[in-house]
Amino acid sequence: MRVAALSGDTVTELDGDVLEELATNSSGFAFALKRHLQPLLGVSAYRLRLLFQDQEIISCPAADLWHLDLQLLVLPYRQDKSRELLDAAEWGDLFEAARLLESSQDPNASGDNLAPLHAASCMGHLDMVKFLLEARADANQSGVYGTPLLIAAERGRLDVVRFLVEAGAAKDEATDDGSTPLLCAVSGDHLDVVRFLVHAGADKDLQGRDGATPLLRAAGADHLEVVRFLVHAAADMNMHASNGFTPLISAIFRNNVDVARCLVAAGADTNKPTEDGTPLLYAVADGHLELVRLLLEAAADLDRASESGTTPLLCAAEEGHWELVRLFLEAGADFSEVRRSDGATALLCAARNGHAEAVRCLLQARFVLRDLRAFGAFGAFGAFGAFAPVGLWGRLGNSLFPCVPSARSWGFPFFLLFFLPRILLCFLSTLRVLICDESPKQVLARPGPALKAFRAQQAQRR
Repeated sequence: MRVAALSGDTVTELDGDVLEELATNSSGFAFALKRHLQPLLGVSAYRLRLLFQDQEIISCPAADLWHLDLQLLVLPYRQDKSRELLDAAEWGDLFEAARLLESSQDPNASGDNLAPLHAASCMGHLDMVKFLLEARADANQSGVYGTPLLIAAERGRLDVVRFLVEAGAAKDEATDDGSTPLLCAVSGDHLDVVRFLVHAGADKDLQGRDGATPLLRAAGADHLEVVRFLVHAAADMNMHASNGFTPLISAIFRNNVDVARCLVAAGADTNKPTEDGTPLLYAVADGHLELVRLLLEAAADLDRASESGTTPLLCAAEEGHWELVRLFLEAGADFSEVRRSDGATALLCAARNGHAEAVRCLLQARFVLRDLRAFGAFGAFGAFGAFAPVGLWGRLGNSLFPCVPSARSWGFPFFLLFFLPRILLCFLSTLRVLICDESPKQVLARPGPALKAFRAQQAQRR
């Protein structure tokens, strides 16, 4: 059999063996012949028309055509019923979709920013996906919601994802906002889809527009099993997003101890900082005692400061997390000389924010008079844990005695009348705390409850 274009040029010639095979096709000889011609022409079989003496051949016995010369007509695409085709794809109606495609409807026509393949992939209609791809639908067509593969991955449609990948869909094609199929599968906590895409060769460290990797996205969404899989698949644990967050910092920010423990156990950098500080500093800021212990056990740097000079101890003191203050002091954190960029020390941060227990811990650890310097009004610790507001004129230096204003200043009499007696009372109250309670040396030598719990946890792990 010879098949020729309307121009008379030969398209193909079919021998008896091929014709016999086509004759046994369940879809009928005419349509089977169109399918056979589809890859040769790169055109959907639904656009092809077979003619004999200007009459279309729809169905007839194969034997009647074997010795004939047929003409081939390629119809242009139509888009007048694109909405109907989209609805058929969304509902998985193969019969209606076939009827519309027979009228030469474009399988890639978009309605409501979706093509039929997008809708079928979203709804998980695998048979419709296969049908549309056979009808020459574009597996990589990108719409406002991404590619068909991305939509299927986002919805967790594993069968559709597998078929699209096997059909040649791009595994790392991203949307305008940087989302990839793997990132979407991770965000949806679809572990089976994540596993398939990674094994199929998807880039497990490809960043979105915000710089987030799949592992960082999983850690920030509390998807523990996905985190474990990506760590096992050797995903980079220390890549950071545009805001500086690493997977470990994201887990700490979410207060997810299990995810943080998984990352630390796998070797995540416990000291990799953002401009706001290290993972330890993030844990301290929200008072996450268990996370702090986890990081200390992993040898996180106790004294690593942020760009503003804030150390974990300074942060704990300022936020009033006295248990963390005590834990850091017992673990050997440096506090006597450490100052923030504004000159504030741990004791000053705790005092001026009214955190009595934090101040008590710091005063019991070491009595440093030069830490009692004022930048405005702050609370000074009293003998019974009370705070008395103290307003200072001038600036306290590195000793108890203030640099009083000049005698020529109109405020000097008020300073003597109102503020000097209060400074003396605060000093006497502080001495009473130190005399009646333990000395600094005793406090530093005695393991407190926080350190005891930390040591017990380490002993159990051994």
